[in-house]
Formats: sequence, C-alpha cells, structure tokens
Amino acid sequence: MTVGDFTETFNAVAEKNKLYYLHISKLKIEHKKFQYTFNDELSMIGTIDSKQKIQEVMLIGSGGFKKRIDGNLMTAMIALIMTTNSDYNYDNAQDLLKEMGLLDKNENVIVSNTIRNRVKYKFKIKNNDMTTFRIIGTK
Repeated sequence: MTVGDFTETFNAVAEKNKLYYLHISKLKIEHKKFQYTFNDELSMIGTIDSKQKIQEVMLIGSGGFKKRIDGNLMTAMIALIMTTNSDYNYDNAQDLLKEMGLLDKNENVIVSNTIRNRVKYKFKIKNNDMTTFRIIGTK
C-alpha cells in the first residue's frame, strides 16, 4: 500500500465510521518515514520503502493503560486495522484487539503481540505514560 493509498483509505474508514477527528490532511514525509499528529494525545509514524510503499505504521498515544481506554487511541487502532486489512470490518478489527487481550477491562495488558495474515500487530505501554500500537508488514 502506498502512502497515498493509505491516506485515502484511512480517511475513508474514518469518514464511514464518523470518526472525523481522525482525518489525515497531509502526512509529513522525510527520509523514508512519515508522521502525522491528530492531537496532543495521539500521533502516527511509519516507515516507507523507496517506492513509497508503507512497511510499518505505529500509533502513539500519551498516557498509560487507564487513559488509553478512555481516549481515542482504541478507536484509532480499529481504524488503522481496517485500513491496513481491506477485508476487515469493524467486528474483525475488534476481534483482533480481543485476541490481544486489549478489550478485557479486568486485564492490565502491558505488552501484546499477534500475527494475522502475515501481518504483525504489537501493543506496548511504556513507563505508564506512552502507549504504542504497531502494524508491521502491511498488505
């Protein structure tokens, strides 16, 4: 998926699900990396190859476990999963997060990884003040 395709697809997913605050106006691209800041608490970075194809995308949310449940990070994670997996709908994305243990309120997940369709998903809370969700090997 190229950077242009990614931006277009991500915005379509956000619009379809009425997540207008997740709209990407223009990704900042430098040195085979891209970046976008949604707000003070949520941003996205990624890597691209020489053909402008995305290799990895990472969402970064401020705050630890408690804050991420209340914030926009979980919704952005679902939108990102649906963007990078064209055959996934909301329920498929939610199932992936359940598989990772991220929707169980009784569980304090600090690190979780899974692989689906040759795509790696990684979730991590660092020092209880930064949460990351990475997708590696996007289709």
